Amino acid sequence: MLSMINEIKNADKKKKRFLSMFTAAFMTLTTLGSSFSTSADPASEVEGIKNVTGDSAMKAELLDVPDAGDKFLGMAGDFTIFVKDKFTIPADASDIEGRLAAGGGIKNERGTYDIGSKYDGKGASVIVGGGTVEEILQQSDKGRRFAVTSDTDVDQVFYDSSIKAGNFFIYDGLIDFDAEFSKISRLSDEIAGYTATGEVVEQW
Repeated sequence: MLSMINEIKNADKKKKRFLSMFTAAFMTLTTLGSSFSTSADPASEVEGIKNVTGDSAMKAELLDVPDAGDKFLGMAGDFTIFVKDKFTIPADASDIEGRLAAGGGIKNERGTYDIGSKYDGKGASVIVGGGTVEEILQQSDKGRRFAVTSDTDVDQVFYDSSIKAGNFFIYDGLIDFDAEFSKISRLSDEIAGYTATGEVVEQW
């Protein structure tokens, strides 16, 4: 009888261990969330994405930076987020009401994420110069536009509504990120050479 009881206990322990491992695996997959892309392909291979590279009118429209030359930061001044390489959206990040440009793709660790909710121009709310553009809320009914390079990986299934609505574009070299950040670097060096004329004090 004692032997039988021990066997039952051991079997119960095995079941618990199995359930624990199963739960851990499930939680890992759940944590990955929507950032786990199952069908990302280069934009050039995704049917329905318009390649408008070389169309000067479309370039001006997608960029929508008519007065960039007059702004302190140049083109970067027209974007809420402007990064040379990959932009990672942290799990606790707030949505971006303005526009985003990233030279090395977008990694989404949060899941549901919105970009451009307060931008009402005709330009692209999201501009990506390579890498992968992970899932961003599309708002295709509001005409939100995406512009990527031909080698940017895009999840065709997720972005299907934007592609079908004609809001997803390929434009190689839309932003020369190297050139823009060279300008910013020179500006930074210039500012660093200024002589201080006062003192900033933080008071509460």
